[in-house]
Formats: sequence, structure tokens, C-alpha cells
Amino acid sequence: MFYAKNAENYIWHQQYAEYSEKHLKRYHRKDKDGRHWTDSPLTAKGLSGGGYTYTYKGVEGLWRCPESTMKEYDEKGLLYITKTGGIRIKKYLDELKGTPLQCLWDDIDPVNSQSKERVNYPTQKPEELIERIILSVTNPGDIVLDCFAGSGTTLVTAEKLNRKWIGCDIGKLSIYTIQKRLLEIKKKQGIYVLRKYICEFFVWKGS
Repeated sequence: MFYAKNAENYIWHQQYAEYSEKHLKRYHRKDKDGRHWTDSPLTAKGLSGGGYTYTYKGVEGLWRCPESTMKEYDEKGLLYITKTGGIRIKKYLDELKGTPLQCLWDDIDPVNSQSKERVNYPTQKPEELIERIILSVTNPGDIVLDCFAGSGTTLVTAEKLNRKWIGCDIGKLSIYTIQKRLLEIKKKQGIYVLRKYICEFFVWKGS
């Protein structure tokens, strides 16, 4: 769930997943410099909104772009002439960000018994998951708050991503686990453990 205090002024950075093997097979062609590419149509036939009618390289058609743009593509070597004389545009694999993530994230595995980041905390979340969330809704230097810090994954990940953070928890296991994880990433300043009655609160505003 994504909430914003201001409906017009909020942070959202689209995240992407790696392409599937099936998708990557489409980029089987390769330029002399080793760049993989596939081709996409430039014709506007069948598209709502129409297009631009003109003749280019002897091919008359209804195109998706004006002639000036077609010439730019040509000058950059982005046009692909098919065996039948059609004109299509090259799409390079290294210029694509990946598949835009939707609301179902099924590409991140849970923290298993063999994971290097495992700290034996019952509700530990994978750093990759928290990293994706933080990158989606914050910029470097922003503050991330976790009021139920648990194993400290949010705080550790925020620190690695150059975000400020505030974390709170009342469990001893949580506090000591977080403290250990933070020390392991070489942040030895500014850690305070506040004890009151039978509860312990871990609070540290990251640098």
C-alpha cells in the first residue's frame, strides 16, 4: 500500500525487475560493437490517434513519428530495413531499465537458512525487499522511520542507501540484533540504548 500526505507533491520512483529469459531471447541480433537489439514497428497503422503520412527511403506509409524524427533515427543508425523493404526501429537491450514492477512482487526470496544476511530473528525481511521500498519512495538524505524495527533490516538498508533513519523497538533481542548489524557496517558512533523499567527502546537517528 502506498500513501502520500500530498496528492500532488510526493516521491515515487518506478522500480524495475530483470527481464525474463523468454524476453531476452528477442534481443538475439547483435551489432558490430556487441550490443544486443530487437526491432519494433514504426508504422502507425491500427493505432488510435493517427500518424504521419510521408515517403521515406522509397517507402510510403503512415508513420508513428514525423519525418524529422525519422531522419534523426536514421542518422543515429537506429533504423532497421527488413528483407521486404519495411522500416523498423532498433531497441537496444542495454538502454532498457527492465520490466516495470506492478503490485505483485514474486521475484524476491525470503531469508533462508543459508542466507548470508540471516540473523536468526523470527520476522527478518530480506534487504532486497526493503531496499526496493526505500528506493521507490525516498531520495538520498531523506528520513526513514521504522517504529517496529525488529531485526533492523530497514535501518541497515537505509544506512547503506545514504538515508537518515529513526528506529524503535522494545524487545531485547531486537535491540541487540540491530546494534550488532549496525556495528558490522562500520557505524560505531551515535548508538544509544535507553533502558526504562522492563522495556528497552533503541533509538538512533542515522547520520
